[in-house]
Amino acid sequence: MQHHGLFWQDRPGLKMYGQKLVVRLSQLILAVVLMFGNSSCGVVVEHEVEVYLPLEGDVIYAPQVQIEGETRDYPAGVERVVYLLNGGPETVAAHPPITEASNYGFSFTVTGLQPGLNEIIVRAYDPGGGSFGDTVKVRYIDAEVILDYTLGEGEYLAGEHISLARIEGGHVANPDECTSRHLHADASESITIDGNGPYVDQNPGACGFGAVVYLAGAE
Repeated sequence: MQHHGLFWQDRPGLKMYGQKLVVRLSQLILAVVLMFGNSSCGVVVEHEVEVYLPLEGDVIYAPQVQIEGETRDYPAGVERVVYLLNGGPETVAAHPPITEASNYGFSFTVTGLQPGLNEIIVRAYDPGGGSFGDTVKVRYIDAEVILDYTLGEGEYLAGEHISLARIEGGHVANPDECTSRHLHADASESITIDGNGPYVDQNPGACGFGAVVYLAGAE
């Protein structure tokens, strides 16, 4: 009489077949795991934050910067997006709508940049408290423009020093006709200062509004 507890030992042929079957099943399970990656029942789990703008190493001429990017947390979803500036405390940037939580595009402004290199960490939290993030570093250069000519009806005089942090609609460039970097208007060909203006760039193809002087953060 055979004992069920000795089945594999009592039937050598079946024992070999069973061992091969176990090995084959193990191989199949491994293949499925490799195919689906970090998954559960074939559902791919994604956790990611990606900062699109600014780019790594971008130079900023104002003490604030616009952050744009996307979070992907499937299937749990994102409960909130925060940022940390230069190792400081977390600041809540957004609470994604529940309908967009799994794939959420964010856009917010980080203020308080310090002259020199600044590290910004963007982190997303899921409802379970798990977090994941991305990091970008930008350089803030404190600078000002020395006006080549008077703007408007004398609101800003030729030779006056204006911090770039007070100006919107401009960019710093180095055209061939200038010996130093100058402030130019963007596509609108005008800028505003302290919310006043707009002021038209009288030398759009030459030296713009005037030379730019760097004060700190350029090292």
